[in-house]
Amino acid sequence: MITTLRVLPVLLGVALLAGCADGEPTVTPSTVTVTASPEVTSAPTEPTDGGTDAGAASSTVPTASAEPSGDPAALPRQDRGHDVGYLGEATVTPDGTVLTFDRLTVAGVDDDVLATEGTPVRIDDGEAFSNQTERYYEVGVSPEARFFVTTCSAGESGPAIASDRVDLDAFLGDPAVAGSAVTFVYEDGLLVRAETNPSC
Repeated sequence: MITTLRVLPVLLGVALLAGCADGEPTVTPSTVTVTASPEVTSAPTEPTDGGTDAGAASSTVPTASAEPSGDPAALPRQDRGHDVGYLGEATVTPDGTVLTFDRLTVAGVDDDVLATEGTPVRIDDGEAFSNQTERYYEVGVSPEARFFVTTCSAGESGPAIASDRVDLDAFLGDPAVAGSAVTFVYEDGLLVRAETNPSC
């Protein structure tokens, strides 16, 4: 299934107002198309933390076309240095690219430790990551951000891991990204590194 990603209305409104204010032509944000993995099956739930929950997922398989919550976290990410999550939308604005993601927990890693110290990329054996609530967050992408697609294949002496550096467009268009937990690293509140956690 191919899903065309939507432009966030707030960012579009800001871009239009900025274009009208100075008489310059308005730059129209573009969208990115991502190939989606199998859909998440969810039922609506009431949020418990004052945020917007899209539902309690009955499966941890993500959809790349997931919409951001109605009240996404503020940009840039000043509250954390690291995250792991399923990639949602990518929106290109005149100020750069904004990604949305559904945050995951990592087995054996306290969320406070994950937020401050991060966690190494690991093989996703089906139990390494879990999705407690389906809630989407935003982060701006640094112009210097690096993207890696890490894959896993069966080798004679165990799993063989390979990691390829790609540009943002290739990262967003890779079908492996849509179905993988992605490790995010931030500096000064912006995304500077994203890497997939492979499944074998």
